Amino acid sequence: MAVGRGFLGAAGPANVTTFRNNSYIHRLNRTLQAEMRAIAGYRAFLKAEPEPEGLVVNGAEHQAAGRELVRLIIANRGIPEDRSALDLGLTPAFIRLFSGIFARASLGTLEALERRLIDQYGRLLNEAPTYDAAVLAELQKQTERHLEALAERKK
Repeated sequence: MAVGRGFLGAAGPANVTTFRNNSYIHRLNRTLQAEMRAIAGYRAFLKAEPEPEGLVVNGAEHQAAGRELVRLIIANRGIPEDRSALDLGLTPAFIRLFSGIFARASLGTLEALERRLIDQYGRLLNEAPTYDAAVLAELQKQTERHLEALAERKK
């Protein structure tokens, strides 16, 4: 293969995309960080809430969503930017690291976190490869259900 030729001899330089300059991987990592903030928010809220009814499930689902995002990042040849998310497997120890962010979380805080996640999943869906779209759409729907549950709780 001649110098300056791309893959399989195509004319011009090969286009190489790495996780460092891939906007999709970057957006997945930003969404992972948002999921970690949501976990920390629910944890803080549940500590102060005498009747958590259903909110424990929301927190657990955010933890599962975080694991799924780590899986997608790796499957797309990216590296989760927060290595502790991978090293600790999103364990309670990892969540405690983020809990300091939310000394006091309110229903309004949780709603804002959920709205932000819905927006981030929407943006991800615009950019996602076909093979990731179903997973991301399900995570967005799950987040929308969380927002509905929070709205019901405020009534």
